[in-house]
Amino acid sequence: NDHNFFNRGGQIIDELVTKLLDDGVNINLTYKSPRMLPSQNKYPKNVNIIHDYLPKNKLEDIMYGQDVFLLPSKQVHSASLTEAFSFGMPSIVSNGWGMSEFCVDDFNCLMHEIEPTSFRRWLGKPPYESFLNNIIPRIKSLCNNRELLIKKSENTLSWYMTNHCRENHINNFARLLNYVVLKK
Repeated sequence: NDHNFFNRGGQIIDELVTKLLDDGVNINLTYKSPRMLPSQNKYPKNVNIIHDYLPKNKLEDIMYGQDVFLLPSKQVHSASLTEAFSFGMPSIVSNGWGMSEFCVDDFNCLMHEIEPTSFRRWLGKPPYESFLNNIIPRIKSLCNNRELLIKKSENTLSWYMTNHCRENHINNFARLLNYVVLKK
């Protein structure tokens, strides 16, 4: 619904991609949305909207083909963020609630503040205009420097493997079970 679209950064992503493409940055966006985006109408060859649920193997095929994950959201969506990290995708995020638990600016993420006003209603300038103005030069730098993108991807995988890999989850779960058993 529109509330989720705005709160999860849908409009920000659409405007961000449009501004980057308007500036001649060679990017492609793959985005899951129940609605059409203005960027897709303007740049149909660069914007691919997925409307339907994808089986895991199809989603993984798409994820392997991406370089960067966009999540300019009011709050962290840890499952989607750590899944993107597992594919080595550095992320472009807002500094919303909980992001600092997962994102280290200039290491595995590019992070900027989005003003705390409503995403849905505003008078005059959108409340995220300064986010776009501040993050766009950093994204351009990342897109135009393949070595930097590779380094950030390596950093992202390293952070993920240290903090959120499947083996760590299994070990943490085993420790929790042992703790509960020992307490009894």
